[in-house]
Amino acid sequence: MDIVSTVNGWYIGNILFGGVIGLLAVDPATGAMYSFPDSVNATLNVSEKTVAGSAQSLTIVSTESMTPEAMKNAR
Repeated sequence: MDIVSTVNGWYIGNILFGGVIGLLAVDPATGAMYSFPDSVNATLNVSEKTVAGSAQSLTIVSTESMTPEAMKNAR
């Protein structure tokens, strides 16, 4: 799934308000120059393809439903 970003309006505001450091260094380094959608929804489909002998699995969990202790162990 492709997630499309746009340039944050405040990034351009750095030019108007004299934030040269933010314009050239801080915002590009931290990613603050981009705006992303507030949420993204996707439907995951079951695939019949498996790798022989593979016991790996993927579990997707909302971080809002996890306990602080479980978050420490999350990878």
